[in-house]
Amino acid sequence: MKKIFGKEYEVNSLLYGITFACSIIIIFLNILFFILLKDSIFNLSMLTGILLFISSGQNLFLKKK
Repeated sequence: MKKIFGKEYEVNSLLYGITFACSIIIIFLNILFFILLKDSIFNLSMLTGILLFISSGQNLFLKKK
């Protein structure tokens, strides 16, 4: 348990939260590259961002108690 801003969090929850935020940034940057540089939106980086988003979202929000 780590204490941040007065609340205690498990280390797994913190790591999944960071991964979730990074996946959103990866997806946003891929969309930006698609719009500005006319690059293909279907690439390995976008797949990585989507997979990170799905897996970290499931572990953050769909935990079984």
